[in-house]
Amino acid sequence: MNFIKTCLKTISNPLNISLIISSLITNSDNIPINSPPTNKFINVKSKDRYALIIGINYDKNTEERNSIEDAKNIRKTLIEKFKFSEKNIIFLVDDLETKNIYKPNFVTIKTSFELLLNHANKDSFFFIYYSGLGFEKEDNIRADECWLPSDYTQSGNINMQYIATHFINHLDSRNNCLIISDTCHCNSIKPVNYCYNPFIKNWFKNNNLLTTDANVIILSTYVEGNKDNRISGLISHFIEKYMGMYSLEEFILRTNDDIKKMNSDQVVLMYSNNQNLGSYRL
Repeated sequence: MNFIKTCLKTISNPLNISLIISSLITNSDNIPINSPPTNKFINVKSKDRYALIIGINYDKNTEERNSIEDAKNIRKTLIEKFKFSEKNIIFLVDDLETKNIYKPNFVTIKTSFELLLNHANKDSFFFIYYSGLGFEKEDNIRADECWLPSDYTQSGNINMQYIATHFINHLDSRNNCLIISDTCHCNSIKPVNYCYNPFIKNWFKNNNLLTTDANVIILSTYVEGNKDNRISGLISHFIEKYMGMYSLEEFILRTNDDIKKMNSDQVVLMYSNNQNLGSYRL
């Protein structure tokens, strides 16, 4: 709980992302411009693209977080840029002013994963986005990233091991899945075979809890140095800026290059069960 309070405190005055990003050079200085790769990770028709988007401000902290706005921006990007059907998007936010919206509590988030699995018996693409509080839980074997639902004080958390066991491992070779964890937490070990490290521009072996034949990508942030120097809702803004223009590996390199220009100690990493997916674009 102390870590959660720290997260809330450090994002109480989030940097103005839009102003920062608008001041950056469109093409990162240290990365050569390459032609967009021909292989697409979103390789199915619009009607077979499904998304779960979660944005949590935790009600009383609405003025301190941008998670709902990040979620809305991601939904807009999926519909306008990636041609998702609005009816195929499960949108969960704790916006008190919006009527008839399902709240992102513990039960609703778990039920949403179950609903997505109804479409896993065909060629489908799944996009999962979470913006909210997160933390790292450690045991004697590994560290695991945890998401905090809107009712976490009563219900507890949802960790990556749960998502792997109850969602990802039920997908098959006909499915591609992209999970984006846009949250504040320490570096944690994802349940996927490989991690792409932007510092060495290469993949390294990671723990694996997956038994799926689906192609899976997980994007996540961690704070390398000063844990007070983090920016809320980081990945969503670079999804809008770069995603679809470059390969996934180049997306990671450009994103981290821009983060350095913001003087932030955050790092965006990519995890996958297939290293070859790094050469794909959305």
